[in-house]
Amino acid sequence: MDLLILNQSKLDRGIRLFVALFLLIIAYPFENLTPIEFAFIFIAGVLIFNTLSGNCYIYRAFGINTCPVKE
Repeated sequence: MDLLILNQSKLDRGIRLFVALFLLIIAYPFENLTPIEFAFIFIAGVLIFNTLSGNCYIYRAFGINTCPVKE
């Protein structure tokens, strides 16, 4: 079983990167992190991993694939 199969389109990856950067900007004051800011940073990290790898395990669990089919 391959763990890093591409299952996200470039648009999907771009949206995830945009959302991750937005969450990091919201949680910018990295001093005295509140639990919600910590959650934003954690979610942003997961989204950045998804963006860089092109793989989303939630998509895989539900059988979703937005990556274009290679002919």
